Amino acid sequence: MTGLGAVLRPQLAPERLRAVARVADETGLEELWLWEDCFREGGISSAAAVLAWTERVRVGVGLLPVPLRNVALTAMEAATLHRMFPGRAVLGVGHGVQDWMGQVGARVESPLTLLREHLLALRALLRGERVTVEGRYVRLDDVGLDWPPEQGAEVFAGATGPRSLRLAGEAADGTVLTANTPPDGVRRARRLVDEGREAGGRGDDGHRVVVYLLAATGSDARERVRAELVAEGVGDVPGLGVAGDAEAVADAVRRLAEAGADTVVLQPNRGRARPGGVRAVRRGAGPAPRGGTGVTGPRSFDELVAEGASVPTEGWDFSWFEGRATEARPSWGYARSLAERLAGSATAVLDVQTGGGEVLDFALRAAGPDRAPLVVATEGWAPNVAEATRLLRPRGVPVVASADDAPLPFADGAFDLVVSRHPVEPHWDEIARVLAPGGAYFAQHVGPASVFELIEYFLGPLPEATRRHRDPERERADAEAAGLEVVELRSERLRMEFFDVGAVVHFLRKVVWMVPGFTVEAYRDRLRDLHERIRADGPFVAHSSRHLFEARKR
Repeated sequence: MTGLGAVLRPQLAPERLRAVARVADETGLEELWLWEDCFREGGISSAAAVLAWTERVRVGVGLLPVPLRNVALTAMEAATLHRMFPGRAVLGVGHGVQDWMGQVGARVESPLTLLREHLLALRALLRGERVTVEGRYVRLDDVGLDWPPEQGAEVFAGATGPRSLRLAGEAADGTVLTANTPPDGVRRARRLVDEGREAGGRGDDGHRVVVYLLAATGSDARERVRAELVAEGVGDVPGLGVAGDAEAVADAVRRLAEAGADTVVLQPNRGRARPGGVRAVRRGAGPAPRGGTGVTGPRSFDELVAEGASVPTEGWDFSWFEGRATEARPSWGYARSLAERLAGSATAVLDVQTGGGEVLDFALRAAGPDRAPLVVATEGWAPNVAEATRLLRPRGVPVVASADDAPLPFADGAFDLVVSRHPVEPHWDEIARVLAPGGAYFAQHVGPASVFELIEYFLGPLPEATRRHRDPERERADAEAAGLEVVELRSERLRMEFFDVGAVVHFLRKVVWMVPGFTVEAYRDRLRDLHERIRADGPFVAHSSRHLFEARKR
């Protein structure tokens, strides 16, 4: 049976690995792969953490660039993983991206020679042999591991060209192929690998081929896959990538399996490195074996609800939802745009209703030393005031406790830039009052009927007037009435997915105005029904509404 895996692309911050690893372990995914891209997460350190957080899933590193490592160190790290987590670590090595190797002064004249020498020495060390070799790049003098793996330790090689593929067959235990490999390319790679195996006298000891598959689901999946393939320069190659529902992804997996892939690793789009959707794909591709210990199947309703009810809600950091829920982001990139404005001509900036300060903190870090000299924030909820103060005080930003509906405690014309992300209600007269003439208001607002699929699931149909609340055109009129000139107003509706009921519970506890007075006990029956619905049909889908608002004081 062909194995199914997912790759956690390194665009996801390291601190978010844990939640995603847990989802991979619980959903029956056979393998979770990690990349060591310069200059992001370290492959071995990330793999060690994921292996420690999980109980069953195999963890692959594909690939470690051999120019960056002495082979003895690679062997020590690999052996440690294999002894601590027997049978669960998969190690892949490769040439590395040559431009990156050049950046760090590690580029070699013959990458193929280096890979051959590294593979031969690494596999010998992992077999427990003492190695002495004087190669062009690898030099060892009577080196042996004190703690070699007690079981066999496979070493995979990343390969694309004919010579590298033959070398993988000759000197490695498996081959890793990129997502730029269509089914015909897998067949060709298999032939070249077999040629190498025959030349190296490898016999019938088996050689596993792992193939990445660029995959996307959702309404704009085809466009996202196409854009990434074009960016990679392979937009005209037939048979690459898949866009569609779980069954479409399963069909693509089967085509690669028929071409000779032993494991297919789903590769999400850039910026969407969240394998929470693997639940649905796993169903489409077929049942997954549940080996290992301590894993008894999907978590129960009571376990999920208890977890969602116990997670702290302070601050405005949503990283806990990684692997549990997703929300598409607006195309304008509010935090990045805010950073640009902080590094611009503004000298005095006010962030209204800063929440836990996370977005402002990000923007300040991105703005760097060119940021505005005076930045002040307000917040009305006491737990958030404490969290924002902890985060922003080291950056020289005072946080003023001020109720959301109270007048802003600042003098007229005190700021030349007022910003806000998701204010409860924009108080236009106060915003206009504290802005200096010619000053700007820049914000991202929650739009009308945001997440109403979820709200109305619990509360039932709401009046039309409630659905129209936060209408951007009404806000435009109110802003202009307060003396502001609206220079940009853009709206987008964005897909959200909740992969388990625990994520719903935490979301409604954190965003308290969605379902006022929400408690688990009050809505236990609806939560249980939702749990069964998600188990049967896949993630609960809702849509958030956002608009970007920029105005100037006349």
